[in-house]
Amino acid sequence: KGAYFSAADQMVACGIGHVRVYTEYASETTFNQEIGIDGIDDGVNVVWDPDALKPTRSDAMWCFVPVDMTKDAAKEKWPDKQWDAPLQMPIPDYLVNWWTDDYVRVTEYWRKVPTKKELALLPNGSILDLTDDEDGAKRADAEAAGARIEKRDAHKVERYVISASEILEGPEEWPGSMIPIVPMIGEEIKIGREIMRRGIIRQLQDVQRLYNYAISADAEAVALQPKAP
Repeated sequence: KGAYFSAADQMVACGIGHVRVYTEYASETTFNQEIGIDGIDDGVNVVWDPDALKPTRSDAMWCFVPVDMTKDAAKEKWPDKQWDAPLQMPIPDYLVNWWTDDYVRVTEYWRKVPTKKELALLPNGSILDLTDDEDGAKRADAEAAGARIEKRDAHKVERYVISASEILEGPEEWPGSMIPIVPMIGEEIKIGREIMRRGIIRQLQDVQRLYNYAISADAEAVALQPKAP
């Protein structure tokens, strides 16, 4: 529940929050995996494919999930990578925040890679996936059974972990058809090429300022009144 509460707080305050779907082994002594929901601490900084139109971002082709970590932790986890800012060349503006004296930025990069699937529709209505049929045995059986075979456009989801200059991990294939980052969006309006997004708090700012002014003026008036002996 904490993941949902955190994403909802970000949605109310900033207009957008996120949770992630992940898999893990059920225990240390089994190969069975379980699906879980986890939060994203800095969900406001998640960057989506600007061509995605659906509120769920299920049509997005890529997504970035950045996280800032201490330089010592990054060196310990990826000891063979470069974690110091280059000194021989000026750093572009879009990479300025990727290096500081104590922190570095590491980003998950999710992307959809176009691929092809070959499916066979058997006479009994069942569907057989022939995509990974390297020796052709499944295809031969399907043809012998009178199946209808078609090729379909599809995609697979890959995960990378990157720094400002290197690929730290990946590609790692995700066992699903959609990027496992789920947005929770408040009020969102697209005007031309720009997306205007806001939460509940933005509309209450002027009201809160007026209330604060009224309370301050009331306290000042009480403080200036003479006290009866």
